[in-house]
Amino acid sequence: MKYISRALFLIAGLSIIAWLVSRAGVQTVWFQVQNLGWLFPLILLPFLAVFLFDTLGWAQAFPPGRLRKRVGTGLLFCIRLAGESINNITPTAYLGGEPVKALILKRYGIPTAEGLASAVIAKTTLALSQILFMFIGAILLVIRLRDTGVVLACLLAAIPLAGLFIYFILSWQRHGLFKPLLKIVRKLGIGVRRLEAMEGRFERVDEEIRAFHQEHPGRFAWSFLFHFSGWLAGVFEVAVILTLIGFECTWTDIFIIESLAQLAKGIGSLLPLPGSLGVQEGGGVYIFHILSLEMSTGLTLMILKRVRELVFAALGLSLASWLGVYKSEDSSESEEKSPPTFDSSI
Repeated sequence: MKYISRALFLIAGLSIIAWLVSRAGVQTVWFQVQNLGWLFPLILLPFLAVFLFDTLGWAQAFPPGRLRKRVGTGLLFCIRLAGESINNITPTAYLGGEPVKALILKRYGIPTAEGLASAVIAKTTLALSQILFMFIGAILLVIRLRDTGVVLACLLAAIPLAGLFIYFILSWQRHGLFKPLLKIVRKLGIGVRRLEAMEGRFERVDEEIRAFHQEHPGRFAWSFLFHFSGWLAGVFEVAVILTLIGFECTWTDIFIIESLAQLAKGIGSLLPLPGSLGVQEGGGVYIFHILSLEMSTGLTLMILKRVRELVFAALGLSLASWLGVYKSEDSSESEEKSPPTFDSSI
């Protein structure tokens, strides 16, 4: 039944994309894609910068010197790519790949609790920097549309809500993230026995997160800055793609497009559609509509970003296999003794 539902959601997402293409005009979209020609591989390059900044942001989520001996920048890049590929292809609100990252790190001598704690911290700074990025985009949208009505009212209402959300997340982490969740699950009686066996591990993760916030606030700030730089690199990616397909656009519009596209992708992650399929593309069309730009170009942009996403997802899944994610538990000990090597430093 689970696989049938997944197949149905996949079909639903593809159907949405097919409908959008038919509305925009197949020939129009295909013509814009053809403009790339042999330059098509260039659309992949800007995302490497995005991913590098995000990898550096994750590296800052570890205590100083903890990675230096075992995990370098190149390897951490590969581990993150493996985990994010699972985040992108599964409807898990972009959280399904975080345990995978911790599992791979364990094979390189990083304790599971520390690996999970770093993933939680990096996910937090990534989300907080995304909130700032989207707020800047919303402000630019208000200026661009000269809007003093609904958009501005929503923006003003969202500011205190975002502040409360940030305070809640940071306070929750500093006072224990997993233990309160375990209490809730225990009351609901969902998989209690299995979770009881993992209670000690959850407590260790909470201790790692709490200690990091208390002892390394500077690294938390650097993680935030690196992730924010990653969002800015995403703006450059949009500029490169639009230039390659022959569409002229101001930098203000490009920033708005990318920031609102991330909002659409975030909303899509809450739905059971794999990889926000259909929602991301529909969001692109609507963003171009409100900016009075060619909606077909918005669809082309999102389709090309989807192609880039699939290319990196395939690469990430290959890396996950190479790094031993799909090895059985029986072989985990031997893998820990001789994990794949990747010579680089952090």
